Amino acid sequence: MKKINYFVIFLLLLVSGNPITKHYINYQLFTSLVFLFLIIRYPKFSNYKNKREFLIYISIFSLVFYLQFIFLGFVSILGALFFLIKIFLGFIVVNVVGSNFRYIYFKLLTFISLLSLFFYCLTYFGFNLPIKLDENHSSFIIYHQILENDNFRNSGMFWEPGAFGIYINLVFILYFNDIKDLLKFHKYSVFILITALATTFSTTSYALAFIIIVSYITSKLSFKKIYLLFALAPMIVIISYIGLSSSFLLEKVNKQYDSAIANSDREFKPDRFNAMLFDLHYIKKHPLIGNGFNQITRFSDHKYLQNKFLGHGNGFSNFIACMGLLSIFIYFYYIWIYSINKILILIFISVSLFGEQLLNYPLFLILPFIFMQLQSKRQK
Repeated sequence: MKKINYFVIFLLLLVSGNPITKHYINYQLFTSLVFLFLIIRYPKFSNYKNKREFLIYISIFSLVFYLQFIFLGFVSILGALFFLIKIFLGFIVVNVVGSNFRYIYFKLLTFISLLSLFFYCLTYFGFNLPIKLDENHSSFIIYHQILENDNFRNSGMFWEPGAFGIYINLVFILYFNDIKDLLKFHKYSVFILITALATTFSTTSYALAFIIIVSYITSKLSFKKIYLLFALAPMIVIISYIGLSSSFLLEKVNKQYDSAIANSDREFKPDRFNAMLFDLHYIKKHPLIGNGFNQITRFSDHKYLQNKFLGHGNGFSNFIACMGLLSIFIYFYYIWIYSINKILILIFISVSLFGEQLLNYPLFLILPFIFMQLQSKRQK
């Protein structure tokens, strides 16, 4: 297996939420340079698989930007181009690595998780990383430290513990039909991944892990043995209760929910519930094509939010508010057509997006083509 493939996927991970590419380097410039490197090294588009599907996929997003220009009166050309570059970048990576994508991704996430546990222990006991991004964040490229009250949470090399946990869970989604072999031949790696996942203390990550476990157990039950599910029900309820009643999880969810209920004016607040309610205004305003990524059109009715850095907590509603139902439809349509465990994957992506801005990054934007590769590998 070519070592360059590990480097290529590592580059994909760097441009899919590594904070140093945003705070210490210009993210648009760095991502464009990665794209330029890939397109120069792997220029033969004619050799790529799934070209037709890709051209349709990227053309739909291009059409959305064109319609935004017509109906909104403005669209950032550079912003639209950069969004398309991220999709193209991911497509090149998937084609370069091919059917080995999930294995290399698994090995890289294991290595990143192992390193994260080492740095997590250091930072937990008071050691600060050398590269200070701002007053609340430090980094060492392969580990991101959130200072103050979040030192007890493991972010790995990504911007937030929840994002790291989602990327770990993605390993088990990609290996869902082969989890038995994964546990049999890579048990130490799985242990490292699960340990790193546990240290994220992320509501979304724990929920996703629970969904995957329950889905896997039920998928192995034949109709004749479905009664076993009822035997497992008490255990599932107990585990759910313990997880949801954990103080940090319950307090976080209750606080966000209560805040959303009290926010009758639907003013912008960054948590996932308030952000979703705020976004409904803009989704209703332009449901099919969205309001664009540029703050001039995205927050056209809330001008005080323009030219401000906003931490938006709901990736699902934000993407629809920006790119419309047409974009999210084509994304989920491709997921549905080309994935094997369709319902599970749709739930996984929906829950993930509800917590994180994952469709801002190439890895999630190109997930349909990763599932295409997995499906074609199984058909051989």
